[in-house]
Amino acid sequence: MGKAGEDKPSCRSLLTFHREALVSKLRSIQCVLDNLLSAELLCEEEVEAVQRTDTKPNQVRKLLELVQCKGEPACEYFIYILYSVGDAFIHLQPWLKEICYVPSAEVSALPVDNTDPISRYSDKQRREISRDTSFIMSYGQREETRLEHLYTDTLMELFNEANESLGFLDTLDRLLTDDAVFNPQGETIYVVGDAGVGKSILLQKLQNLWSKKQLVTDTIFLFKFRCRMFSTFKDSEQISLRDLLFKYNCCPDLDPDNEVFDYITNFPHKVLFTFDGYDEIQDDLERCIYETGNKGIAKMTAKGITAGFIKLGYCNVYSGDCTALNFVLQHRRKLLGLDMDNNNVSDYGIKQLRPSLSKMTIVRFCVNNLSDSSMEVLAEELCKSKVVEVLGLYNNFITDAGAKLVAKIIEECPKLRTVKIGKNKITPVGGRYLANAIQKSTSIFDVGMWGNTLGDEGAFAFAEALRHHPSLSNLSLSANGITSEGGKHLSSALKDNNSLRIFWLVQNDLSDDCASHFAELVRTNTGLTHLWLINNKFTVEGIRRLAEALPENNHLKEICLKGNLLSPAEEEEFVEEKRLRFH
Repeated sequence: MGKAGEDKPSCRSLLTFHREALVSKLRSIQCVLDNLLSAELLCEEEVEAVQRTDTKPNQVRKLLELVQCKGEPACEYFIYILYSVGDAFIHLQPWLKEICYVPSAEVSALPVDNTDPISRYSDKQRREISRDTSFIMSYGQREETRLEHLYTDTLMELFNEANESLGFLDTLDRLLTDDAVFNPQGETIYVVGDAGVGKSILLQKLQNLWSKKQLVTDTIFLFKFRCRMFSTFKDSEQISLRDLLFKYNCCPDLDPDNEVFDYITNFPHKVLFTFDGYDEIQDDLERCIYETGNKGIAKMTAKGITAGFIKLGYCNVYSGDCTALNFVLQHRRKLLGLDMDNNNVSDYGIKQLRPSLSKMTIVRFCVNNLSDSSMEVLAEELCKSKVVEVLGLYNNFITDAGAKLVAKIIEECPKLRTVKIGKNKITPVGGRYLANAIQKSTSIFDVGMWGNTLGDEGAFAFAEALRHHPSLSNLSLSANGITSEGGKHLSSALKDNNSLRIFWLVQNDLSDDCASHFAELVRTNTGLTHLWLINNKFTVEGIRRLAEALPENNHLKEICLKGNLLSPAEEEEFVEEKRLRFH
């Protein structure tokens, strides 16, 4: 089909002849309907008539009838949609080859918008995985660095099932191609090596390449897991595959018919799973050492810990386990980073860890049921040695009293760069304590305050902290009940700030009343690169003011405005300004 001089059947006759094949294999029609409507080959009433039809096969039959009634151009465009969105209509790709379909020049000039849930979810995964894997923590420089700046190729030797060497790996692509050397089918690939040789970084590089479509593979979904997560599951706990996939990775959007999950179960060869830290699924060594009661063994174990950072997130650690952990760590002389996010440490566990806390450079206890009494312990111990650089306390039960103690840590610890204290119980009172401490700090780099109740009073305090601040680069005040009055103060203060790069004000109550103030901030052209105003109350009038100011700014990369009070038609007004993001 499509070769000059050949007699070829019309697209209309093809739809008639292959009608039953199309009815049985065409499972998702929303993308087809969207494009036919956009091309004005169907009207809204006809689209609604198809959608009202009772079953999927009958919907396809109704759609075919309407398309064939519209004539040859509509029939050709219908087939072209199936051809252009191949991942969404994978069942029909053999049929397209069977009829030797080649699109004509006329139909190729027509746009096809991929609104299919499967393709949308694949794109969403790529965006999120790209964001999650683009940076790695550089412990030498104590900051996040772009992956490509630090990553170096890892030397990997290949072995077959008989443990016979097959030589060395040339590129990461050889892991997943049809002739993948780890096994002939390329189904399971197991990477082993000593601690610290770069297994996790190699996996991160592979994930990052996939997100950029630079990995030689035809998989369209990637699900990444940390194996230590599975230790949190109880033996009696039951979890479905759907929950496992979408609870620990991003969820599909606008997929009422579960097309994404059906696709995954029907085409598993199109899905890539990665599991990091398989060797971490093991018995609790520290508890065994603690139960011996032998300090000599504990000291020897502490001396043998060569890593500078221990990650125990999602490990179902309880307060009693902290006693065993401290039994070993208190004998360590070198500085140490400890991540115990998403456990059940509680205030008692923090007290058990007290002798080890003063040596810690990274302290992460997010989601651990901590109250203000834990802040007393942390403030006392961390302010002794003043070596802490990262403090993670997100999603606990910290009130203004605890915030005052955290402020003390910020003031007295000159190396502290990152503080995450979002989703606690902090009001404007606690916000003022923290803002005043941040204002005095010359090292603070990243502050996360989202999900508290700072309100405008807290915003006023943070505005003063921002003015002329020398080091603060990332700040989140999202979901804090800040209105336009608070927005005015923040935007005004930022005109006197050259350090802030990323500012999150998502899910507040900002409206057009402060739009002109943010427009003036944009015109000032400070170093701000990312401004997130998602889920506020700006209308098209307020957005116009921002759009008018953007040409005068060469630093801002994006202003994110999804979820404000604009209709899709009003959003079209700003389609030429690519830095205004509505999706």
